[in-house]
Amino acid sequence: MPTEIPFRTAYGPKKRVRLDNFEPTLTDQSFKKMSDIHNVLKQYDKTGLITHVNKHAPIYDDVSDLPSYQDAMNLIVSAQTAFDGLPVKVKKRFGYNPEEFIAFMSDEANRDEAVKLGLVAPPPPPEPEPVVEEPITTETTTTE
Repeated sequence: MPTEIPFRTAYGPKKRVRLDNFEPTLTDQSFKKMSDIHNVLKQYDKTGLITHVNKHAPIYDDVSDLPSYQDAMNLIVSAQTAFDGLPVKVKKRFGYNPEEFIAFMSDEANRDEAVKLGLVAPPPPPEPEPVVEEPITTETTTTE
């Protein structure tokens, strides 16, 4: 006869579950006082500074010439989409990494290989130099 599965509700008796983990913990208990919010606020009341946040000096930089976050994300998405549209053979050549592809295409020394891979149109053949024909002049001599 199959065993019955007990029907449990939120209002019935609870089954207690306990986890015994006897492995050493990776938590360093020496930081307990420093990370206690009460101690952090007491320190702030005394000094007016939150010291555990201000470990590094602020960096001020002119980023006015950088694109906005949305423009940068659109650029990344368009580069990824363009890379995804390449043949598998070409993507494999760059380890399926768009960053390597962009670095490759940015180097002018790789132009010949880019032409072989079909990524860049070959340079147009040099135009032949026009042949300039000098007009034939007939000299007439007059006798007097």
